[in-house]
Formats: sequence, structure tokens, C-alpha cells
Amino acid sequence: MWDLIDALEADAQNPQVDRLVSVLKLLQAEIGRLEARNRKLEDRLSRLEAVNGLDGTEIDLSDANELDHRDEKVVKAIVADGGTMFSVRDLQRFYREHTDVRAKETLKDRIQYLTSTGLFERDSGSKWRFVGADGF
Repeated sequence: MWDLIDALEADAQNPQVDRLVSVLKLLQAEIGRLEARNRKLEDRLSRLEAVNGLDGTEIDLSDANELDHRDEKVVKAIVADGGTMFSVRDLQRFYREHTDVRAKETLKDRIQYLTSTGLFERDSGSKWRFVGADGF
């Protein structure tokens, strides 16, 4: 379809066709932007569904039973994310996006506790490697 717009532009012989081509090019750019946004939203939705057990899979946290419900949400989000290396800032983002924790001191305490549970190993400076738990 986009080739047809290019062909129409090449063969344009009057101002009305030129204006139409301009409008079609704007629509083409907007469709591309919306498709990219849709892909990002679908990816985020699938991660949120996995975190909340809505995708048909349940993340087993039986080996991490010392975690409270907030920590469990964060661990589920980390598993759904698929990453293994996380900075303190990444962990703060997970807590903010998936729990009601917002205060800086509480975030600091929660992250210190979570990273001391055996689910993480310090990799370097402020980076933590998620090593998971049995069942992940």
C-alpha cells in the first residue's frame, strides 16, 4: 500500500494530488508510530499478565516463602521481565510499578531485604544478578 503512495507522489500532476499525498504520508507516519506503541503496550500487558497469574501460568514462590506480598509481586515482575541483571534503580522501579511502596526509606529497606534473601547475588557495585529460586 505504501508503494502506491510513493507511485502517486511520483505521478502527481496537480496540487490536489500533492495535498492528498501529503495527508497520506502523515497517516503513514502516524500508523507506524501507533504500531510501535501497540507493540510496546502488548509487551507490557503480557508481562503484567504473567506477574498477576493471568496468562495461564503461575509463578511458584514456594521456596521464597519468607517474602511478603509486596516482595512476591516484585519477584514475579522480575521473572516476567526475563532479565537477570538489575540495578537498584531497576528494583525501585519494580516496587513502584507493582506495589504500593513509594517512600525512599521503605524502598531502600525493601530492596536491602529482597537482595539478602538468596534470590540475588551482588554482581558489581550497584548491580544485582537475579539467580531465582527453585520453581522459577
